[in-house]
Amino acid sequence: MVPRACLWLQTHCSSSRTQNAQQVSGCDRTNMAGTVIWTVGLFVLNIIVGRLGEQELAATTVISSFESFSLATAAGISGAVAILVGNALGAGNFTLSKTYAGYATSVSLVTGFVIAAGIMVATPLIIPLYTELTPDVQALTRSCLPILAISMIFRTINVVLIVGILRAGGDNKYCMYLDFYCQWVWAIPATLIAALWLQWALPWVFLMIASEEIVKLIPTLLRIKSGKWINNLTEDEHSEKTATEAASASS
Repeated sequence: MVPRACLWLQTHCSSSRTQNAQQVSGCDRTNMAGTVIWTVGLFVLNIIVGRLGEQELAATTVISSFESFSLATAAGISGAVAILVGNALGAGNFTLSKTYAGYATSVSLVTGFVIAAGIMVATPLIIPLYTELTPDVQALTRSCLPILAISMIFRTINVVLIVGILRAGGDNKYCMYLDFYCQWVWAIPATLIAALWLQWALPWVFLMIASEEIVKLIPTLLRIKSGKWINNLTEDEHSEKTATEAASASS
């Protein structure tokens, strides 16, 4: 009886580890592909802005510093949410994971407004510190920062929900498609037309770039509401524990 249980346990555990490795490998490949697609898209958007002129490029550099500081806050929250959601899913507590998703949505919304307010308050204090910028570049930067502030509301929500919830739930393929369509099908063509064809001013071009987050928010919220993002990536581990207990009981 004992040898049979041990043989079954060895075979099952080996198969379980193989399935887990394949599952992790699949998630990694999808996540890496999505990150590459998104990063290349950012590179293309920077090239488009760079073709507008030196003043526009200088203003974008200043705007990027505000953006990076703001995204650090959103990234911190998304990391915390991912841990909570991942633990709940790993324990098989799907109801709790949905509850965390609801809390995360509310927290990201409030955080987005706080970040937006912080950008508006910091603008008149920080811009004068760039003493080497010409008055025209400073004025151009000031005209773009309100757009950044508004876009950060949407972007904070998207970062927390996509990274902290959807990816934590193993919904990487949906995230990859979402990034591709919102960036490559919408934002990049819109920015290209606005900048090089219509030759709009930088604030309007920047609005086209930021519109990606607005377009991305609706399908993200619908995906969260549908619950299709919920996947227990440790299901096989639980099966292995059950098998171990069964073998112990047999012995």
